[in-house]
Amino acid sequence: MHFMIRDFKLDLTVYMRSNDLWLGFPYDIMNFTTIQQLVAEMLECKVGKYTHVIGSMHMYAGDVYKIE
Repeated sequence: MHFMIRDFKLDLTVYMRSNDLWLGFPYDIMNFTTIQQLVAEMLECKVGKYTHVIGSMHMYAGDVYKIE
């Protein structure tokens, strides 16, 4: 997690080596943006941009049927 204050707003960039599309990704976005909001409140600034960088997005074969 890389926090930066720009124009009085707290930006957050998260770098992940690997991310599971079906199970991990939705929860990761929710958790990281919640952390961003909490830190922004502690720093008394507004919430800025959120960027999620993934080296390897994947989905396990056992989860494919859930999307179909």
